[in-house]
Amino acid sequence: MASLHVRILFAASIVLAGFFGLTGVILDKAYRSSAESALQERLQGYAYALVAVIEPDIQGEVHLMNALPIPRFFTPGSGLYARVMRNDGRYAWQSPSMNGLEIPFPTGLARGGHSSQEINLSKEVTLYTFNTGVSWEDETPLDEVYTFSIAENLESLNVQINSFRQTLWGSLGTVAI
Repeated sequence: MASLHVRILFAASIVLAGFFGLTGVILDKAYRSSAESALQERLQGYAYALVAVIEPDIQGEVHLMNALPIPRFFTPGSGLYARVMRNDGRYAWQSPSMNGLEIPFPTGLARGGHSSQEINLSKEVTLYTFNTGVSWEDETPLDEVYTFSIAENLESLNVQINSFRQTLWGSLGTVAI
């Protein structure tokens, strides 16, 4: 009789471990996906805020017409960077936070075009970028469209995800025991 109880307990333990393992993997993946989506939406919001305060002059130069309401763009080393570049290769504006930093943002986006990607600057620094093509007039030639690029260091996102993982696996492990 004891052997039957041991086998049932063993089988139930394996099923329970599999259930908690699968639950943990699914929750981890869902959380990471949600955090990355939130980051992309935040960077898109920053790009649109930048578009709202910039206006080009007759020579094609852009000027901040109002204060940009995101102070991290003005703090060197803040981990949040922005650049506006004409598709003909001329720099239009870059955030003071980029001083001394060269980020290979994509260029040449068509009006209304979007792209996002991860860029590895070094072993320690990975940025997530959101880029959008903007022109203030319809039928603007591609080389006169501006590419607005926003990048944020992924370090804080990775810390947030790792913290969630520790809590998740700790909690699932405690419940399983």
